[in-house]
Amino acid sequence: MQAIDCSVLTVFAFVMAYVWFKISDKITPIRVSKETELEGLDGPEMGALAYPDFSVHTGPRVLG
Repeated sequence: MQAIDCSVLTVFAFVMAYVWFKISDKITPIRVSKETELEGLDGPEMGALAYPDFSVHTGPRVLG
């Protein structure tokens, strides 16, 4: 009975968290745009760049 109770509680918590975050995402998006994610969040959130000399390369990667 205790294992069933833990399983039911786990499923219930997951479903409720999933519904909560889906509703929250519709009201205010949780993730930032892909461009902002690639640029980094230092500028938009803090107003300053943490690593100004670091450049992001968005082109194709060459393995070799």
